[in-house]
Amino acid sequence: MGNRFVLGLLLLATVTVGCKEGQKGESELSDDEILALADKGQALMEVNCNLCHGAKPSLDESVAPPMVAVKAHYLEANMGFEEFHQNMAAFLNKPSAESAQMKGAVKRFGVMPFQPYPKETLKAIAAHLYTYKVPQPQWWDAHWVAEGHGKYEQTGKVWEAKKEKLNYAQQGLKIAMATKKQLGKNLMGKLQKEGPAAALTFCNDRAIPLTDSMSVAMHAQVKRVSDKARNPINKANAAEEGILDAYKVLLQDGMDLKPIVDSSQAPVKVYYPITTNSMCLKCHGKPGEDIKPATLDMIKRFYPNDAAQGYGVNEIRGMWRITLNPNENGEL
Repeated sequence: MGNRFVLGLLLLATVTVGCKEGQKGESELSDDEILALADKGQALMEVNCNLCHGAKPSLDESVAPPMVAVKAHYLEANMGFEEFHQNMAAFLNKPSAESAQMKGAVKRFGVMPFQPYPKETLKAIAAHLYTYKVPQPQWWDAHWVAEGHGKYEQTGKVWEAKKEKLNYAQQGLKIAMATKKQLGKNLMGKLQKEGPAAALTFCNDRAIPLTDSMSVAMHAQVKRVSDKARNPINKANAAEEGILDAYKVLLQDGMDLKPIVDSSQAPVKVYYPITTNSMCLKCHGKPGEDIKPATLDMIKRFYPNDAAQGYGVNEIRGMWRITLNPNENGEL
């Protein structure tokens, strides 16, 4: 996999951007168009939202409100899709305690870190919430009633996972997101409850062992790589740096970031980018601005050759590399 592979990605991005210029504007969509968008939104919600907003076993284990809570607060009775979409977008495009409709969640979890989503990604996720029922944790009904509301009835259809064979991209993404969930729930919890020092200690002690354990559990090799690595063992090779450069171009152009599959030789490799949000900057931002002196001292002690600083919001921090070993039927 060399320069021609990366060039192909960039050409694909150019073609896709060109096609989007002919799409129609922000007019109200038909029911069929909303449904088609909602079907795309399921996977996008899993990738972009469920790490923090998934249905956790208890409220104490949650680092953010579940998606059913988001739906309950933002989707009012008889609200049209465009109004619901704009209602969510107004907060997500500029999160603040003042603009939040979930004051209790902000008090418990803090304001959601800003993450610039592509317009179509946000619209598809909103369509899925608007159209389908989403998973409810067992504690949700009692919590909603205790907050002074009546029994909550979700609108929309019951979504059921499709029993279809996953392609390499879907298999790799599923493994990457499962690993991200395991790392993220620990890291986010440490950041929220104990601060950057605890998060750094967790990363130094547990991140690689946890990733290795996921490799065993998922029957695939899971690794994070970066062109600006904190730990030298996570340094991307030349070919991987080319893929990271291609992802940076796609992100700059506002495109959805999708898995990249290299099946040119065995074993199959699947790549998926890791992007930054405002919370990441506490350990990966600019020293003296985002990274506090005490945190910077810890970074220097744990990682003397650290290169993973100076990031801003919504930049490519690195990527997942999932190495698959499929059988002759393409299954793991």
